[in-house]
Amino acid sequence: MLENINFYCIMPAKLIKIAIDAMGGDDAPDVPVNGIKVFLSTFPSENVIFKVYGDEQILRRKMLGIDRARYEIIHCENKIESDEKPSLAVRQSKGTSMRAAIEAVSSKECDASISGGNTGALMALSKIILKTAKDIDRPAICAMMPTKSGKCVLLDMGANIDVTAQNLLEFAFMGEAFAQVVLKKRKPTVGLLNIGSEEMKGHAYIHEAAEKIRASHLKDQFIGYIEPDKIYTGEVDVIVTDGFTGNIVIKSAEGLGKMIKILLKRAFSSSIFAVVGAILCGMSVKRTMKKMDPNNYNGGMFIGLNGVSIKSHGGADKYGFANAIMTAVSIVKEEMHRKIVEKINLS
Repeated sequence: MLENINFYCIMPAKLIKIAIDAMGGDDAPDVPVNGIKVFLSTFPSENVIFKVYGDEQILRRKMLGIDRARYEIIHCENKIESDEKPSLAVRQSKGTSMRAAIEAVSSKECDASISGGNTGALMALSKIILKTAKDIDRPAICAMMPTKSGKCVLLDMGANIDVTAQNLLEFAFMGEAFAQVVLKKRKPTVGLLNIGSEEMKGHAYIHEAAEKIRASHLKDQFIGYIEPDKIYTGEVDVIVTDGFTGNIVIKSAEGLGKMIKILLKRAFSSSIFAVVGAILCGMSVKRTMKKMDPNNYNGGMFIGLNGVSIKSHGGADKYGFANAIMTAVSIVKEEMHRKIVEKINLS
């Protein structure tokens, strides 16, 4: 389940401390705890320990069997509910597992934090506590999507529901830096997600964002508008959109991937000939399904912050959460956060 990690590589490193919001997500604390177990069983020699924030009584029971030297439980009285209004959640965030995990990064106790909880609250608290990088107005959730030829970068994945043309311009700059560091693209191509490739289509703020990008250093890398059906072709390295649209894209893709997996299983078990066919092309099908498995792309980085905050999908399973952990470890090991911030060109 974990071979397709986005940008994980094994290399000698210092002790890495990861802060886990154990109470955030649809099936918390089971998924975060079991995600830690999957990570440690898959990479037992990795020099990583966890600070786990949440209800100590529940967590002690759930974490039985994990080497006590690999984690520390920090008790938190409260948690932020997934359906809580972000503004209210922020005001009442004192003593919550989400806030405590982010504060551990701010105080340098931990190198990165991971939460599968309320996205709006996570974005707001990350911005308040970690602060944005110089001249960045809003951070965006940046993650990778599979394509026919490899991977592409998509942002925003859900942090900013309402945006301006200036926000989209900044997202393009941040996406470029991410692609340069993670995808090793010297001059990544950039596209604005839209309902059509024609100039007159889409909202006025998208047209304004396109003009701003054309007037920036990205003018030669900007391919214009990209339609949703072109996301997976590999024609564009960085796809820029608002958080509302980006979140719909990622969740639609996840749903489609799960449906295709179910249909393939049905097809390959429908008759003895289908079973034989499945055996004959087993490895090819398995590789394809791994590439489409949303668990292998779980873990979006809030880009544009002075610290590493990772958003895990609220509905992720233990393998997806383990992938989010590996994403965080990779970012810390390879100093991706620092490199990305240094490469952001806002002109």
